[in-house]
Amino acid sequence: MIDIYALDANYDICAIISSNNVQWNRKYYECGDFSIQISAGDYSSDMKYIYINGRKELGMIQKPLYTQDINGDYIQLIGFFLENELNDKIVYPTFYAKGKTDVEIYRLINTYKEDIPNLEVSDSMIPDAQNIEFQETYGNLADVCYEKLETQELSQRVVYDFVTKKKMYEIYRGKDRTQSQNENNFVVFSTEFGNVNSATVEEDSSNYKNWALIGGSGEEPNRIFVELDLSNGGYKKKIFIDAKSESYDSKKQTLSEYKAALKQYGIEKMLDYQVIQNVDFKSTESGYEYLVDYDLGDKCDVVIEPLQLSLEARIIAIYEVFKDNNHTIELEFGNKRLSSYQKARLDR
Repeated sequence: MIDIYALDANYDICAIISSNNVQWNRKYYECGDFSIQISAGDYSSDMKYIYINGRKELGMIQKPLYTQDINGDYIQLIGFFLENELNDKIVYPTFYAKGKTDVEIYRLINTYKEDIPNLEVSDSMIPDAQNIEFQETYGNLADVCYEKLETQELSQRVVYDFVTKKKMYEIYRGKDRTQSQNENNFVVFSTEFGNVNSATVEEDSSNYKNWALIGGSGEEPNRIFVELDLSNGGYKKKIFIDAKSESYDSKKQTLSEYKAALKQYGIEKMLDYQVIQNVDFKSTESGYEYLVDYDLGDKCDVVIEPLQLSLEARIIAIYEVFKDNNHTIELEFGNKRLSSYQKARLDR
């Protein structure tokens, strides 16, 4: 089994946890979460954080839940990982962004993180990060960043250093491990290879849209509109996106900058209208070692032979369970087609 430590408010060890039921849910486009069951007699109100040796995440205990059954009394320690701490802060006053996505998101974090203890912000950059223009007011900090980063298949994390007690905020992109590249080792999950068990495949195009009219500030007939075409010249499935919440301040933005921000707003909202193509399965260690050969956010080849399905998809969630001396891993792949978004961003 793994080493699990409970830390107090000062990040000092207050207990070594013994548990035969641990759920550690890592996610790429949203805050991950965890649940750990311990004996009620082992619980202390000093427990504030959970650290698992070998993991980058630090869990914040936010909901100690008491349960009782025929086997005894238990406390379920439940909470989110450190990224959720950013949601204690809101984006106010209005933030205006124009530049490389990583630079602007780091600036956003530095502007509004305020008094989050021990939090440092990395200066590591994403070489191929594209430009972004947006304005934001009132949104919770972590949610805003996830939303902006997702359009470029980027993510954020707060990496905890157990020795120094420092928390480092950084933007990252998982590695490309598909056979379309030659920089990293290939990783192929396939029913034929035997490293895929209990697969579930979802594909849903019922809500798909590829063209949007985005309405910003003003009243008819003077309202400001922009169009977002993701159809690549094909059949257009249209939708209207109301962006009146994105106000236009001519003293702080040119009209061109405002329209670019409207288009970015539309790009983010259109993520809700894409073809859903998710693959869920339990992975075996056959051929690949977790955290060595692949990790959260990596893009891999996935082949489901019975459906004749072959795709390159990113690992958007990893659900780990430690129970009864067994460790199981369930992978969730999401195949968001962002090439159209990137083209729209370059063409505007």
